[in-house]
Amino acid sequence: MFDHEYKEFYSQIYSELQSEYSRIYKRTSEDPGTAGDQGEENWAEILKDWLPDSFKIVTKGRIINERNETSPQIDILVLHPDYPKKLVNKKLYFSNGVLAAFECKTTLRIRDLKKIFLNSIQIKNLYSKRKGSFYKELNCGLIYGVLAHSYEFSNKQLDPEINLENKLYELDLELINSPIDMVDLFCVSNLGTWEAYRTVYLTTTPDEKVFNTFTAYNRFNRILEIDKKIMPIAMLTSKLFWKLAWQYQSLQGIAKYFNNLSVYSSFTFTPRIWENYKYSENLRNDVLKKFEELSQSEKIYGWDEFNNFNY
Repeated sequence: MFDHEYKEFYSQIYSELQSEYSRIYKRTSEDPGTAGDQGEENWAEILKDWLPDSFKIVTKGRIINERNETSPQIDILVLHPDYPKKLVNKKLYFSNGVLAAFECKTTLRIRDLKKIFLNSIQIKNLYSKRKGSFYKELNCGLIYGVLAHSYEFSNKQLDPEINLENKLYELDLELINSPIDMVDLFCVSNLGTWEAYRTVYLTTTPDEKVFNTFTAYNRFNRILEIDKKIMPIAMLTSKLFWKLAWQYQSLQGIAKYFNNLSVYSSFTFTPRIWENYKYSENLRNDVLKKFEELSQSEKIYGWDEFNNFNY
């Protein structure tokens, strides 16, 4: 990556977050509730500063679906631009009006992770399963993630990135019964960002055609001429724009711009293979019918819900 102003923007965000973490942490033992609220406000301000003004960012709310089922309280919610103005401050938000939901931690601890996974499952089960494309059948209509200032560095014998990564994989195997229910983003501002990666490959033999499904929590870990400390925030904004661009075409230009800056050159992950993951019959038939007509580039890149095999 060449010397781009982009790096200065993220260096400022990183410095501000770490300064706030130091300030908040000093008072955590006296008033953990207020400390947590201050941490949430830090992240809410970052989202407000980086997402377009039309996206409404609110704190401390719950999601309610058409069946009158509700989520636990969520720290930060990103609402559709067309969410009714009258209802923005009602603290109970219609499921189809919420684009993303984030749980915030000043210090993310290993003991927090199981509850985070369970919350992801509960919240995403408020949404009806979708059909019609690989993207829809592997992803919920909501992005769910975790935003943390710092991480519990208690195990000095193990690299903290590997320690967290191992726990994510362990809990995924234990609790997640569908790729849809995965936590979509983990961002620890002084450690790293992990993204729920979902992909499909078609294997053909003389006798059958099989859709192979893989998932993982990707860590972007190699930097090109960029200070490693800004990597987590850079990847958070880049990946959040990319995910939102699936629903809002107007965001695709800036999402591609962030992606093309190439702030990472590789990633590491432990893949999970889903044996015989069931896609809708119509999708299987449509893809198999069109498969031979598609070029390789159409199969693996872009926002085309029908052709894209890489999510």
